[in-house]
Amino acid sequence: MTSDYKIFVADLAAYNSGNLFGHWIDVMADDAKDKINKMLQQCPTEDAEKWFIFSYFGFGSLDMNKCQSIKNVREIAEFLDEYPDIGEVLLHHFEMNLESVKIAVDQYQGNYDDLSEYFEIAVDDADGLSEYYQPYIDYKKMAQDMEREGEIFCIRSQGHIYVFLPFDPV
Repeated sequence: MTSDYKIFVADLAAYNSGNLFGHWIDVMADDAKDKINKMLQQCPTEDAEKWFIFSYFGFGSLDMNKCQSIKNVREIAEFLDEYPDIGEVLLHHFEMNLESVKIAVDQYQGNYDDLSEYFEIAVDDADGLSEYYQPYIDYKKMAQDMEREGEIFCIRSQGHIYVFLPFDPV
């Protein structure tokens, strides 16, 4: 089975000597690490020990060059598959820190075009709040105050507002 996540791994010694030598690797393949080691063995330079990510495909706008291990790259790909709606946004915001991202996803409340939408839904879902009072609630002001006071955490990206309950990132 092949995945949509590919990286072009290159030999660092060859690159530093002015040559680009490497292979495209399917990140999700069970033998990805073996393929990287095989690429290093086939490299024309004698000092082929270290590899780096030269290019990548399938990770959206994430900067995969920051990843230091195939395990880390695979975990990111798995997270993106598991959370396609917010994975990339969270990884951007938390600078690829998977520990913080996994904490954040547990506090995720949804994404909205306007923050007041979140509070309208929350108030509508609240038991015991008479429909009589709902027209008097200023949802926009409520949203601004809640965010300012740290009662919610928001990430704004590409016209959407991703809402989270407060948490301490790692």
